[in-house]
Amino acid sequence: MSDKEKILGKVKKCMALAKSSNPNEAAAALRQAQKLMQQHGLTEEDVALSDVSEKHFKAGSAAQPPRWFSMLVSTVSVAFGVHPIYSHHWGKSEVIFIGIDPQSEIAGYVYEVLFRQLKKDRAEHVRKQTRCKPATKTRRGDLFAEAWVYGVRQQVSEFAMPDEHKELTGKYLEVNHPDLGTLKSRTAEARGNDDRSQNAGYKAGKSAYLNKGMGETKRERLVQQ
Repeated sequence: MSDKEKILGKVKKCMALAKSSNPNEAAAALRQAQKLMQQHGLTEEDVALSDVSEKHFKAGSAAQPPRWFSMLVSTVSVAFGVHPIYSHHWGKSEVIFIGIDPQSEIAGYVYEVLFRQLKKDRAEHVRKQTRCKPATKTRRGDLFAEAWVYGVRQQVSEFAMPDEHKELTGKYLEVNHPDLGTLKSRTAEARGNDDRSQNAGYKAGKSAYLNKGMGETKRERLVQQ
């Protein structure tokens, strides 16, 4: 932990004590917080931004991921009020969730569980595709996966990013990731009998359920399968 992080931690503890029902204790804590901020050149925005964290999770090896992957990450990000970044270096990829603690960690956990289940379901569906070219199997697998995400999306649509979280996360990105680009994903267009894959994927995705446990602070918000 850096010296700045330690000071920010002390300031936040003082700010918390400043909410005390004891007027004298609250006033003393507020004065101490202001003193620490002045001594170390900290602003209220610095304190607020310290609540933002980024968590890294594995995302395979593709430099250009399929559209269903982008859809899954977007679904999780919207549900838990975080901002995603896709990073690819030296043949390995990762997705980074940035948000107010502990949302970035929770989002990452849910992403890992859904991603694992989706890959498993997609692989099983592809194995069922017989008497067709490898390219057709891949396309149908991708369409299955996209529909799978649509099925899951219905389960998490009630979650929304608070406006203050969105603004704070945006400021964090401006400071720490100012040169972000736009992710281009691999798309799959439906043909012929591909609608069967889409229907199967949607049905499989709906079987995943995201448990809404808003009070948990760590990895206690589970995906039940």
